Parts: sequence; C-alpha cells; structure tokens
Amino acid sequence: MKSTLHESEYSLLEAIYASIAQNEASGATSQRELAQASGLSLGMTNVLIKRFVERGWIKLSHLNKRKVLYALTAEGIEEISRRVVDYFSRASHNAALYRKRIDTFVRAVAEQGYTALELVGPDELDFLFDYACEKNGLQFLKSRKGKHFSFVPDQKLVIVMTGDSEIESSALPAGTLAVEFSEILALSEQGS
Repeated sequence: MKSTLHESEYSLLEAIYASIAQNEASGATSQRELAQASGLSLGMTNVLIKRFVERGWIKLSHLNKRKVLYALTAEGIEEISRRVVDYFSRASHNAALYRKRIDTFVRAVAEQGYTALELVGPDELDFLFDYACEKNGLQFLKSRKGKHFSFVPDQKLVIVMTGDSEIESSALPAGTLAVEFSEILALSEQGS
C-alpha cells in the first residue's frame, strides 16, 4: 500500500508540475483536471493536495470556486527531484540485476546449442537480450504484437515471453524452448 501511495503522490506531483508549465499561458487548473492527468480519483487527489500543502510542497491561490493556481515550493521541487533520483537508482539497480540474469540464461542456452532467441512482448527488455545474444553468438529476433517470426529449419530457437504474451506451444517446431521471463529470473536466482 505504501508503494502505491508513493506512486500516487508522485503522479500527482508530476501532474501539478505539468499544469504549472501549461498554465503560464492558459490560467489555473481544477482538481478534476489534475485527477484525470494523474490517473487518480477526485477524492484521492483532494486528500493528496491537502497533504502536499501541509508538507509545504505546494501553495494554492484560489482564482474562483473551481479553479486554483498551484505553485510548487522549493520543498516541492526538492521532493520531485528526490523521487526522480530514487526512481533512476532503482531502475539502474534492476537493469544491472536483469542484465546479469539474462546473460546467465543466454549463455546457458548457447551452450546447449541454441542458435537464436526470440523475444515476444513489450520492448523494455530488448536491449538487454540483444546485447546478451550478441555476446554469446545467438541471433536475436524481436516479435511485434505477440506474433513470432517464421522459423528457419536449421535454427534451434529459444522463445522468451514477457508480460501477457502467449504463444501456442503446439504450434512450435520440435526442439523449440519457450520460457517466461519470470522463469529466467527464478532460474538465475537458483543458479547464482
């Protein structure tokens, strides 16, 4: 729950920051507009805005009954900066961890004689798999929209699925290894 609240706070702070830039030309913003921009309910937006005022992160200037001009204070800007640094620190740590686990997996399948790896799903992991494949002599293939490539008869293929991607295992040629990305993380933890 705390991480969700943390994310909600950050989403709203971002929306306020963006509204300030937009409102230099167009005037004030309503809480409803901030709620929509941050993906929060109007009630949660109201609670968080009150909390931000109490913490000294924002100041409010009421222009009329529905429109408020929001101003980030120095403390509010510092909080956004701190959260951005925390986010990049976590992302960097996770990327290094994923890179290590992906390298271990790709090396193992290369040693088993696989010649190509196909990644099915979102693009966020492409660069890590591409690099590991290049380093270990495997051809890297990227599928778009969950559809896998045509198979080359001489290829021994590994298919890695991420997120909600699915491939009908009965449609795969014999000898094709299909794994979920979460399985790679779990195998690597056991193997480390």
